Amino acid sequence: MGIAWSRFARGVLALTATLATACGRQRAPRVIGYAYASVENSVVALARETMRAWPGFTPPEVLSARRNVSWAGPAGEVQRAAKLVAMPGLVGVVGPASSRETLVSAPIYDEAGIPVIIPNANSRLLRQGGPWLFRLAPDDSIEGDFIAGYAAGGLRVHAVVVLYENDEYGLGLRDGVKAGLAARHVPVVADLPLSGPCADAAGRLTSETDLAIETVRRTGADAVLLASQSALAACLARAIYARNPRVHFLAGDGVESANLILAGVGPAAGAFSIAAFWYPAFPDSVSRAFVTRFRAAADRDPSPHEALEYDALITLARAVREVGPSPRAVRAYLLSLGLDRPPLAGVTGAIGFGPGFQRPLFMVRIDLGRAVPVAAP
Repeated sequence: MGIAWSRFARGVLALTATLATACGRQRAPRVIGYAYASVENSVVALARETMRAWPGFTPPEVLSARRNVSWAGPAGEVQRAAKLVAMPGLVGVVGPASSRETLVSAPIYDEAGIPVIIPNANSRLLRQGGPWLFRLAPDDSIEGDFIAGYAAGGLRVHAVVVLYENDEYGLGLRDGVKAGLAARHVPVVADLPLSGPCADAAGRLTSETDLAIETVRRTGADAVLLASQSALAACLARAIYARNPRVHFLAGDGVESANLILAGVGPAAGAFSIAAFWYPAFPDSVSRAFVTRFRAAADRDPSPHEALEYDALITLARAVREVGPSPRAVRAYLLSLGLDRPPLAGVTGAIGFGPGFQRPLFMVRIDLGRAVPVAAP
């Protein structure tokens, strides 16, 4: 009797331990790291809402390490990455925003074996970012060739001046556009680096801006590539257009149409063609539903960058839903999209990461304060 009871007791204890372990696994935290300043925004709120609507699925928490990051820029991103990979239950990371911040933090995620989806950064240098890095945006060589193709075939420009910020974004886009224009026999008659703002606090143009204006006039260029972010592009375009109203401006994804209008670009807005990874009027049904939800939440249109961030969050969540919270399994799932598995239907188009998979690019112009598509060759 004592032996039988002992065996029974050991069996109960073993079963209890097994159930406790299983329950512990079910209750273990699942975390998507968000490598941005804060999770308190409409993108994260809508992504959480979408995840909660999936039947039988407990969504991962979306967390940022901002509160524990004391530095800004690349140094702060390294600090953030170290804190994110230390979080229990981390299944993947979305972000960071820029190519430079991605490049300096990628080794930390790579060593920890954490998959990272980069929504917006698109330097070609990210190709060497390691096997755990996944880019949503086409890289700057592809984007540059796309802009060059439109300039040569759509606008039929004859000579281009390139103005670029001296960082990974500006240099990469400059090189991509120049290579594309050279292949189409369109000359780049000058390229000038931009080292600071185009005007001082009183609105007086800097000597650098004066040089850009004079270069466009002297060379007779009919197009200017602005490889910069929105605020600087708007200031330069406003100044150049006031003296050269026949010039056309070309820009990459760093310039967003809504930001351009808010920066007060004035009449020059109608002279812009902007390469974009997405635009709010994109007619796809998934995109339209997202725009409707975003407008209700934020009382404005989402930006392309916000749409890409949403797609990255949902892609990681779908991976967890399909294959579980193992980072290695999540990575394998991402690699399979567009190969063994069909691509996901995202807000910004089909999502896949297999070799040769092409993400969409659009050329847009500004019409009545909104981005509308233009035909591109």
